[in-house]
Amino acid sequence: MPASPEPASHKRNERLPRDYESPRLPKLERVAAFVENFPTGPRLRPTVIGSLNDLARTFGHDAPRSRSAHGLRLWFGAGGQHALVIRTGGPGPALGSDFVLGLNALSLAAEPWDFLCLTTLSRLDDYEFRIVASHAREVCARQGRYAEIFDPRNLLSDIER
Repeated sequence: MPASPEPASHKRNERLPRDYESPRLPKLERVAAFVENFPTGPRLRPTVIGSLNDLARTFGHDAPRSRSAHGLRLWFGAGGQHALVIRTGGPGPALGSDFVLGLNALSLAAEPWDFLCLTTLSRLDDYEFRIVASHAREVCARQGRYAEIFDPRNLLSDIER
């Protein structure tokens, strides 16, 4: 019985052409961006934090009990070193337009980021939620970043238990 030819992927001494370029993958900065409606702190200014203590110092003592803080705990617990936090508004409930302004501030940030987390969108009505989610995807697509839209309407949060 004649030997079957080796598959092309197993040929010995096979070399890639000289002009071959390997695919370029984006360098991950391991920085997540969180857009949140904290009552205090710098408004619409991307702020780098490295811990929940930084979050409390910058955005007030109630900040570590927010939904974003829960996401930040998960981020830092998974090995994230830094986060970029943008405060959208004041002490009242956030509107969709507040999140859009926060996303616009993020798109102008000099600090690099990889992942976008929006953890408090459940407070918006369905129409505003769709607008903010669409805008978030556009910001991420323009900058080659990843978006994670959290919609706690469908999840039980540890914070609310």
